[in-house]
Amino acid sequence: MKHMYIDECKGSNGSFYMLVHIYGEEVDIKAYENDIKTINQNNSNLLGTNFNGIHAVDIKEKSKQKKGRLVELWLDKFEDYINQGKLDCFIAVQSAQKKQNNSDYLVDIARSFFCNKAAQNMFPGLKQIDDQSQRDILACVHQIWFLGNRCDKINATSLVVHPDQIGKIIEDMDCNSWKAYIIRNNNKMKWGEYFRYLRRYILFLLGKIKNKNNPQTYLIDYGKALSFQGTLNSLLNTFLHPIRVYFRQEKKIRIQDFKPLKDQNSFIVQMCDILGNYTYNSIIAKKRNPSKNAVYKLGVLEKRFGIKQSLDDLSKNFTLNDRNELECQNSTYVMCIDLQ
Repeated sequence: MKHMYIDECKGSNGSFYMLVHIYGEEVDIKAYENDIKTINQNNSNLLGTNFNGIHAVDIKEKSKQKKGRLVELWLDKFEDYINQGKLDCFIAVQSAQKKQNNSDYLVDIARSFFCNKAAQNMFPGLKQIDDQSQRDILACVHQIWFLGNRCDKINATSLVVHPDQIGKIIEDMDCNSWKAYIIRNNNKMKWGEYFRYLRRYILFLLGKIKNKNNPQTYLIDYGKALSFQGTLNSLLNTFLHPIRVYFRQEKKIRIQDFKPLKDQNSFIVQMCDILGNYTYNSIIAKKRNPSKNAVYKLGVLEKRFGIKQSLDDLSKNFTLNDRNELECQNSTYVMCIDLQ
């Protein structure tokens, strides 16, 4: 079973978004994680005290001799896995307007699923799903947008997807349960009531719940229907199909599971963060008066993965504003960079 790890970051002024995707067989993911642990053990002098992983934003010019060097060792090992075909990676960049267009497209689909009159008559709770709630649930769907975009290029028929949980989903996991929250206006709001109706409706669409008005059938109690995880998986696969069709992808891929991870729990997720941050700084380094930090990170990337030309092409669509922030000038811009 292949696993895909996704990390999203956005420009400081919100004009664009970048998603890093790394995927491979579970055995190769575990082997890579073990190799990184070995690198860390062999370079304990670079870790410092209370080491709990690396956040790329903390890698500055002054720290490049320690944590920066450790990141380079991680990248060297990651490049080995890429070259051997054990791991694959692509970086997707899109303008904020392009993402909004995607969201509008998905919201239209959501309305057709959840807000038709027949559904609302059977499940009155669906009437409570407002536009904002639809957009909240679509925060998950956005994480698989480029998966649907590139199905034909991904050598897999099913995937376990691990999106970064920051700003999207907060994981609260124990042995037997998973409670999820959305972030709305900086406040936590539990999804439970929303999914109470949603999972019943999904089962109805799948033909597993019969019309309660039919005396020969009965309505399955929602608590015995689908778990939160099962509901989310069904929902994402439901949305993945129209995304795949939209991009004219022939190959079908099924999301077997959707499990957010915290950065410190995975070196793969941290590598996604590193690649996103270093790519962001590489764009800055190609602009006027770049910082030493940006130039350093550009140099690190250009030595690896054969992406120098891709970074050149990427930077042409961005400018620096008066606050030294990157802005995407092309409102319909979208680009994917494959690491090779």
